[in-house]
Amino acid sequence: MASASDYEETMPISSSLLNKCSNLKLCSKLLDSHMYIMKRWLVNYLVKDVNISTLKGELLPFVVKKQLSKHCKNIEPNEKCEDEEDEKPDIFNLSKESDIETKIRSMSCFGNTTNFEEMIKCYACVIDSNIGIRANTLYDYCRVNKIIHKLNMHLGEEKDKISPEAEILSNQFDKETCFVGPNTKIMEKTSIKSSTIGSRCTINSKTRITDCILMNGVTIEERCVLQNCIVCHDAVISAGCELKDCLISGSFKVPSGGNLIYSIYNK
Repeated sequence: MASASDYEETMPISSSLLNKCSNLKLCSKLLDSHMYIMKRWLVNYLVKDVNISTLKGELLPFVVKKQLSKHCKNIEPNEKCEDEEDEKPDIFNLSKESDIETKIRSMSCFGNTTNFEEMIKCYACVIDSNIGIRANTLYDYCRVNKIIHKLNMHLGEEKDKISPEAEILSNQFDKETCFVGPNTKIMEKTSIKSSTIGSRCTINSKTRITDCILMNGVTIEERCVLQNCIVCHDAVISAGCELKDCLISGSFKVPSGGNLIYSIYNK
């Protein structure tokens, strides 16, 4: 419903919520994964309401509040619904479902719950901590990629890890420990191990890449050596570079012959 930092000693609970849910369990130890699944009409509402700038801090509390509020139908223009604010645009006007969606809900076990008639519904899915990892820092992002390689994810078929649209000409490419996105071209005489390579990348010959993350559109020219590096989108590593433990920002071009260790480069 809200962030724990928004409350000190007391937290108000609406009577409508208590009427619907007589038993409440409050928990403040959950970690938000910042992954949100929403219907198209809610995206359309965001486009219309320019005052909402954040999902977690503004949109979610607003949607939950509207879920618990009353909405009156067929009222006169000069009348107002109880507990309903004068919002423009009106979120209730956008939260419509088709006839087939209504029939599906009425025929499912969901129809037996008390909130069947609610036009707006917002839920949170609590999952086991071993299922996902929150990668909201660069360190965690790199760690997640390494964990995926270590576990190998038991993906089974090679096509799940290497896109069939990728062109791999090298015979020193480790298919067991690498992930490659579509429209990526890896030239011959190239050694690549334990690395994640995005889409639209070009890796030229006589290059060695180990424990690296290459985002989309990266270009690696000839005779480069990269170890434990993160290269962001559309960056260019010029010929003859040797990089170790480096972070290269998006659209940055590393000059030829660079020998860098523990470096961060951005535009």
